[in-house]
Amino acid sequence: MPPNNAHFVVGVQCQPTDCPSVGKDRQVATDFSSTMRFPANLATVWAMLRSESYLQAKCADSSDPTYSVIDQPQGCTITVQRTLTEDLPAIAKNLVGDHVTLLEVQSWATDINGITGDFTICVPNAPITVTAVAQLRAEEDSCVMNITGTISVAVPLFSGIAESFMREQMTEVLAREHAIGMTWLAEHS
Repeated sequence: MPPNNAHFVVGVQCQPTDCPSVGKDRQVATDFSSTMRFPANLATVWAMLRSESYLQAKCADSSDPTYSVIDQPQGCTITVQRTLTEDLPAIAKNLVGDHVTLLEVQSWATDINGITGDFTICVPNAPITVTAVAQLRAEEDSCVMNITGTISVAVPLFSGIAESFMREQMTEVLAREHAIGMTWLAEHS
């Protein structure tokens, strides 16, 4: 359970991009947003997101995790691949198999206003993609990460169910990562 000063908000709004029709794949796109507040300064949160101990904690509840951080003069690229170990509903198993493997690539860039990251999360061998933009900004005595993105699923017949499943997974992953970040900050302050 995160400390009392933890702040995490997720908002989801469904917006189908195509109307379904007989004989055509239906692509569903669901917009989402998340706000995570951390009780630390921007430099500390930025260091956390790139630290090996944070990435290990982020991957602790998954199997076969790999991650890398490639620092560049004006930012970095973080790549994380992990297989979630939760039991999946039968309909999800039809789309992704027995487990969900996520490949996440974060491309971060620093500027005078803070740090911005472009995120792509895909499920290899499944027609599911998440794209997002994260903005990490200092705010008084804390740091705020705002994430806005879209979950896209292109599946005949089952797109609505798949979109709902991925929205739930995304919400759970973001909440878990926020809690991990709060714990990391408490241990490293």
